Amino acid sequence: AEDEDPVVLEENEWEVTPDQENPMDPPGFDEQLLGLKAGDSKEFTLSWPEDSQSIYAGRSVNISVTVHKVQSYKQAELTDELAQMIGPDFETVEDLRQGVRESLLEQAQQEAESDYLEQAVTALLEQSTLNYPPAVIEDQLDVMMNETDQRLRQMGLNGLNHYFEMVNQTQEEYRDQNREDAKRIAERNLVISEIVAKEKLSVSDDELMERIKETFGEEDPESESAQNMIEMFRDGPGRPILESQILTQKALDRILAIVRGEEIPEPVAEAETDANDETPADAEGEESAVVANTAESATEDAGADDAEEQPAASDQSPAVDAAAA
Repeated sequence: AEDEDPVVLEENEWEVTPDQENPMDPPGFDEQLLGLKAGDSKEFTLSWPEDSQSIYAGRSVNISVTVHKVQSYKQAELTDELAQMIGPDFETVEDLRQGVRESLLEQAQQEAESDYLEQAVTALLEQSTLNYPPAVIEDQLDVMMNETDQRLRQMGLNGLNHYFEMVNQTQEEYRDQNREDAKRIAERNLVISEIVAKEKLSVSDDELMERIKETFGEEDPESESAQNMIEMFRDGPGRPILESQILTQKALDRILAIVRGEEIPEPVAEAETDANDETPADAEGEESAVVANTAESATEDAGADDAEEQPAASDQSPAVDAAAA
């Protein structure tokens, strides 16, 4: 690098596929490789633009490459034998076509459902009254900075502080730059947490174990590594993380069910209640109505001109009121 603090990247063997639509970094790298053949070597200097999202924005790099081999793609003839090589579920070309067709349909359905859910959550956020201290956003910024620091270290860099030195940026400038994203994520998490509380969602031991086993893949669940994972996520520090992931998915599934008008199971009534409190059925009915009506109102707003205003719950959480504004 052409500055006072050079960065030396370790030499590695890469398989490079030049692609005009998805060029490699730094800009111009693909073009420098065009025309080279096996055994050729080449040295060149490239730069990242000042406005690049790369951690090397505004810097130059001296690159030395040696081509070991050059390969090209050749379209194979579509035969039953090729279909069988692609997967055990395919005996014939028609089986392969049907499998691809079903896979594309499933992918399209998942994308449509994801878009639909995102619209519902966005509308729900717009309909919600959120009350929370500024520290919530600061905490989310801390989480984001820790995650970025870990990613940079996995890339072989010396963490976020080194990144700040490289791009001549302060920690406060970085936090200000990411504050809106942190606000959006924090508010989304607050609404989801409120839905978990209002709908009385929970995670059973069986659900937890099922999720843990999903991480094994084809690994023997009785193996030492699998048992260590079970211990960490069932009884150790990993349990709250896994429970949070499951509850988040349950809350998102509940939002989808509400906006689709599907039947929602009644929340489990608490065993005990104060004599002066409302009956469990009444209280739960009111809480469920707040979430359901908010989500329904949000969905109606996405497709209609007017949405009925919903009342706020009497026992709303001080952190976030998931009621229509």
